[in-house]
Amino acid sequence: MATEALALLLASLAQAASPPPASHWLDCSSMRTPEGKVIFIDQMALVFFESGSARVDERGAAILDAFAGYVQAPPHCHLIIVGHADRVGPDGANLELSRRRAKAVEAYLRARGVTVPITIGAHGDTRPLVETAEGTAEPRNRRVELYVG
Repeated sequence: MATEALALLLASLAQAASPPPASHWLDCSSMRTPEGKVIFIDQMALVFFESGSARVDERGAAILDAFAGYVQAPPHCHLIIVGHADRVGPDGANLELSRRRAKAVEAYLRARGVTVPITIGAHGDTRPLVETAEGTAEPRNRRVELYVG
């Protein structure tokens, strides 16, 4: 009796370990590379900006080029692009700057052939990556976050 129960347990574990067909497990957290390899996005991508700028620089371009190269999400998925600013300058200007940063990233990705739906968000200086005092320049807070949703 114990042997039969152990055999059933081992059989169910073996079945659980084998992945279901690709059409059932590809979701918004998985994408295919141009070579067809499935990768999983388990964290956001970050692009950083110079102070007061919404221009995608060389470092950001390299990140976005790589991202654009494999974003072939299933049709029901989309990208969420959220802009941020540091705490230098007025709140309204930081909100507008963070929106321009998100739009610049969207335009960059569209120019590289990304066709999935994109939602743009902007938080200005209200959600810092690194807490700082008002008026403090912090390069890590001048960013755009990209999520697959």
